[in-house]
Amino acid sequence: MIRKASKYDIPDLVDIHMAALPNDLLPKIGKDFLRKYFYTVVLESNHAFTIVDAEGETVRSFIIFAYNSKALTGQVMHNKAILAKHFFLCLLRDFSLIGQIFAHLRGFKAEIYSELDFKIKEIPELYLMATAPKHHSKGIGSRLISRGLEILSEKHQYCMVKTPSRRAKKFYMKHHFHEIGLEYRQGRKFQLLLYRLHAK
Repeated sequence: MIRKASKYDIPDLVDIHMAALPNDLLPKIGKDFLRKYFYTVVLESNHAFTIVDAEGETVRSFIIFAYNSKALTGQVMHNKAILAKHFFLCLLRDFSLIGQIFAHLRGFKAEIYSELDFKIKEIPELYLMATAPKHHSKGIGSRLISRGLEILSEKHQYCMVKTPSRRAKKFYMKHHFHEIGLEYRQGRKFQLLLYRLHAK
């Protein structure tokens, strides 16, 4: 069943995020940060919506769409004391993450090669998506993307996603996203992919 996420889903969201995307920055900052801070902010934000695929009470997959990713990131970054504490603990565990953390604080450089007339910062974004490893390849992610894009299409013309993964890029292109550019983050290249919605 696909439904809107609630605060009661946070433990499942954290477990799925940690298991499905262990090499991303947020899981490396720590489970405590995700559970007590990140998902609380995201689920309360009016700059995003989160939907889940659940079997009974157990979440199997989730997807976060940001109406304004810069504003959502700003909300997450707002509490400097909490962030400083978690960043410090993160660096004690793995000092090599300092580059990724400062890159997020500075922002990223994008190279767009699309002729479409839009401002990249104003486009809604598929902000984060993860499926529990034991539920991969069951079509759950496809159903979540379809439902999320349907919600966005009520008021928006486009949706963007950023990914460093060739496998993820192939998955999104299967769902009719197309490549529009690159974003450079601390020596890593993220593909920028765009989906054209049909706003009502």
